[in-house]
Amino acid sequence: AQIRGIEEVSEEHIRLINLASLELTESKCLIMINHLSYDKCNVELAEMYSKYKFQAVIVDHSCSLEDSPNAKYKNDEDRVKDLAVNLRKFKKKFPVCVMVDSHLSSAAQAELEKFINSNSIATNRQGAKSSPTRSSGVLSEEADEIFVLYNTDLLTKQSLIGIQVFKRRIYTAPRYHIYLKVNYPGLLFEYRD
Repeated sequence: AQIRGIEEVSEEHIRLINLASLELTESKCLIMINHLSYDKCNVELAEMYSKYKFQAVIVDHSCSLEDSPNAKYKNDEDRVKDLAVNLRKFKKKFPVCVMVDSHLSSAAQAELEKFINSNSIATNRQGAKSSPTRSSGVLSEEADEIFVLYNTDLLTKQSLIGIQVFKRRIYTAPRYHIYLKVNYPGLLFEYRD
């Protein structure tokens, strides 16, 4: 398991983490792969689905994607656009929940920082307004739901993390933010640009 702050976790908790990781991987409840291709991820995921019949996939678009040998992208925007289109194709064919982790766009980052530094956090309104996904708005357009995680000094002191529901396709996004309690040893929510 890759856990930030593992050196601060007790031996007993480390044994539990290792046991859980082993059980998840041996039972095929958790399958980790090194990377997918921007331009072929729908085909790669379809091959994996035929073998494992998974119910959800989480793609970290900052770290787990690469260009296939024949891909000729001019920039990151083209890569992320291809990713969004390919994930949509996969989702339409298979009954799988697709989640994509992304860093915030520069505009959304600035808006969120303004929100955090203002008194808006006390009234629990607004937050990021611009397309939150970095490199391309297409990923945001294709998404059914978008959640923006954030942290402040005040939230950290209370062992909380904030979640802005940025978009819901079928339902109206709630007006107020959601706060989750962080109380697991060795678990760290960290927001970085």
